[in-house]
Amino acid sequence: IARVELHRDSVQLSFLSGAWLKKQLKQKLVDIPYQETQGMLLLTGTTEDIQSFLYFHADDGTFSDETQLFRQEEQK
Repeated sequence: IARVELHRDSVQLSFLSGAWLKKQLKQKLVDIPYQETQGMLLLTGTTEDIQSFLYFHADDGTFSDETQLFRQEEQK
C-alpha cells in the first residue's frame, strides 16, 4: 500500500510501514482485521475499513518509506 503525491516534475511514493503497523497492532492501538504468517501481515478487512483506517492514520507515521521519481528531460 502506498500514498502517491503527484507534482509537476515528480511523483512521490510513500509506502505503508510494516514496522509501524506491527507496533500498533502489538500495543492494541489500532483495530483492523489482519492475519500474520511467516512474519508478514495481511490486512483482511473490507476495502472500506482499510481505506478508513489509512485515512485516519495517514499522518501518524503510517507512511514512512518514501521514494521520489523525477521526470527526465527529453533528449534531442
